[in-house]
Amino acid sequence: MLWPGLLADYARLLDGEPRLVILDPDAASIASRDAGRDTQVAAAWSHLKADLDAWTDAPGLRLDSTGLDLDHTVDAVDAWLHAQA
Repeated sequence: MLWPGLLADYARLLDGEPRLVILDPDAASIASRDAGRDTQVAAAWSHLKADLDAWTDAPGLRLDSTGLDLDHTVDAVDAWLHAQA
């Protein structure tokens, strides 16, 4: 998790420009995916959703991954990265 201040600190440590990707599925999708895992942790992190939604000027890609499986999510991120080059 990188928030504005932490992202700036992290970027200073990198050699090159970081690429930030925020996966932002809806709440029902988060709950469904979490229910299918061996360990359910979504509720423990749910307090961060409001902060993430409030960070409207986040750099990079904010991807609504609600209807995407892993392969489609990777494809979307890869397409975005190639468009940045």
